[in-house]
Amino acid sequence: MLFRTLAIVVLLVAPSAARRSLNSAIAFRAKVISVRDGSHVEVQFEGNKSWVRLSGIEAPELGDPFSDEAKSFLTKRCFGKTVELDARKDATGAVRFVAVAYTVINERRDAISVNEGLLSNGLARFKREEIEHPGFEEAERQAKAQRKGIWAEN
Repeated sequence: MLFRTLAIVVLLVAPSAARRSLNSAIAFRAKVISVRDGSHVEVQFEGNKSWVRLSGIEAPELGDPFSDEAKSFLTKRCFGKTVELDARKDATGAVRFVAVAYTVINERRDAISVNEGLLSNGLARFKREEIEHPGFEEAERQAKAQRKGIWAEN
């Protein structure tokens, strides 16, 4: 089942009116088993593993300023935990998982996505061309105004 799902081009986005209007969504929960950097996690779902890139954000590349902080934030929020993902077709045609991820605590998902948390802490930039999300826009705006993280020197 997951192999067939992986073969379908998907884009995982925020479950709200803020997300792009694309074809049928697939929602599922998976356990985060590895964190590569500030925007990539590896998840396990039904015995299969897959890398997921967080949608709508661009975290610093490894070795760049604040890359360690972004990876640390993502690790603390997700590693070893269950995340909720909503799957959609990737409009770019890339075969990969791209997600807005929410940690799940006591069977309920967190109100603030991990992606938005990175933005609000100044540990990522908002990729407006990838997703429409007012919460992301506002989180980045506030981080800039407060000169947090990557915005400290700008």
